[in-house]
Amino acid sequence: MRVQLIVATILAVAFGAQAQAAPIMAPVATSSAGESSQVVRVGFGERLDRARTRAGASDLRSSPRLRRAARAHAADMIDRSYFSHTAPDGSGPMERAQGADCRCHAIAENIAMGQRNAREVFKAWMNSPDHRDNMLRDGYSRFGLGHVGDTWVLMLSD
Repeated sequence: MRVQLIVATILAVAFGAQAQAAPIMAPVATSSAGESSQVVRVGFGERLDRARTRAGASDLRSSPRLRRAARAHAADMIDRSYFSHTAPDGSGPMERAQGADCRCHAIAENIAMGQRNAREVFKAWMNSPDHRDNMLRDGYSRFGLGHVGDTWVLMLSD
């Protein structure tokens, strides 16, 4: 069975400035990965830090608050059948981060659907210039990765 890979990105800076990339679609085969949340998070974080080191950016700390916000957004997109950085109620990444008690002035969010595991979603985002820029931007110090099934959300903040 094949599904469409859909990846979108947004960068929201304090005071509401936003930049959004067009979705990217490519066919991907699906299967069940069965990875635990901790294995997913650690593996993704290690890949992310290696890429950031190669790019001359500092390592990121895993943030439980951003992780909860990211997972909640993935679940909400599934529950309410949408795929966007903006929820049906109009809230965006900054509101989600603040709702999770994450104090930040800059936030970036990558979303993806259709990947079987953290390795696939990491590769998809790194192959997209806008998503890659979010992941390698040196102004961020924390990240949270959340997913429900094959719906993935990465949040990065200062």
